Amino acid sequence: MCGIVAYLGKKPAQPILVEGLKRLEYRGYDSSGVAFLDNGSIRVQKSVGRISALEAILNEPEPEQTLGIGHTRWATHGEPNTTNAHPHLDYSGKIVVVHNGIVENYTTLKKWLESEGVSFVSDTDTEVAANLIGYFYGKTCGGADHKPSDGQHEFEWAVQQAIQELQGTYGFAILCSDFPDVLIGAKKGSPLILGLGSDEYILASDAAAIVEHTTQAIYLADNEMVIITPDGFQTKTINNVTISKDLEQIEFSLEQIELGGFEHHMLKEIFEQPSALRTCMQGRLDLQNNKIVLGGIAAHLRELTRTKKFIFTACGTDRLNINTVSPAILNALGGLDDPPAAQLLLSHRAGPDGVPGTEDDVIFTRPEDITIQGLTETQLSILQDASKFCFTSDYFRIHASASSDRSASCTLMATVRMTEEGPSIICLERLQ
Repeated sequence: MCGIVAYLGKKPAQPILVEGLKRLEYRGYDSSGVAFLDNGSIRVQKSVGRISALEAILNEPEPEQTLGIGHTRWATHGEPNTTNAHPHLDYSGKIVVVHNGIVENYTTLKKWLESEGVSFVSDTDTEVAANLIGYFYGKTCGGADHKPSDGQHEFEWAVQQAIQELQGTYGFAILCSDFPDVLIGAKKGSPLILGLGSDEYILASDAAAIVEHTTQAIYLADNEMVIITPDGFQTKTINNVTISKDLEQIEFSLEQIELGGFEHHMLKEIFEQPSALRTCMQGRLDLQNNKIVLGGIAAHLRELTRTKKFIFTACGTDRLNINTVSPAILNALGGLDDPPAAQLLLSHRAGPDGVPGTEDDVIFTRPEDITIQGLTETQLSILQDASKFCFTSDYFRIHASASSDRSASCTLMATVRMTEEGPSIICLERLQ
């Protein structure tokens, strides 16, 4: 539920960061903070509670502070307090980090860093990542074994070395006081988007923090990083392989994410349901011929005619609606037996082969972004196989179990995007 916003451009960074964090309030948080480069040093300000509490302690924006990072935290490691809030400095005070995700091996890394003389002030896994980057950054002046490759500077090299040691998930935005015009982002399992404006860049975990400034963006994939300077940006793998990314259009407007006079987002969404339903059905209702047109599955009609079982997945009230309505509709239209209740629940069991469905099954899922947690390569393989049995026009979700043994099962969920090369998993979540 955490949020990241970072800015590099020609405008004062502070108001852009604060406004971006407000756009992410719907995600939930218990503390917030920002960090700026200030005359060769890093200035960090953090607060517990609402973003308004952070605003109350901030000074007037400095015109020369055009680079900064911000964060809203939902406590996972350590209680919600100012010390545990992000951003986190490393032990040298030269590196500052904001982080979404969970570093699963942070305890091991923390003990090792402490044995190397590194001290800690918080209970968080994020400070471990910050100190690990700082540790490698300090090694860049230690000899030939610690020299960056051609085309790299020490800051970039240190980030790459550190994140290769991390297990789990992360979305990072990172600054270094020795590089006052460089912003680095890195992603594994936790969303990270770079918005490209006019002479400015906004790095965020959610497009909601970007659309006020630009609708042009690139989406980092897992194990990718971006190095941003006033002259442009470069995308690489964490193993220092340069890659190119396609520029994409953010397909929603600022008005769609603002409260619009409502007290909170839930109330706004309730009142938006009629218009959302109308928008959803546009182009899918042929009123003249009294038909429903579902273009996304038109190419799969032959497979659908021999389908023996439909599996619907959802969560919250969507799950309730699906469980109540879909069996009756399927029976009325096609005479199909009611699917077993377990297969209509969020975390239905997979088959003996670990795949939730066969070639005679169709899995309908709801397209939606999700919170992401770390998964193993085996679990990734299961989800990739399961995606072959889904039919949709763009995005879909798929559930699978990492084990056929109920006592040892780990139910997984993925958001998958259909590409020319086939299904591509873009988000993953461990459900239990």
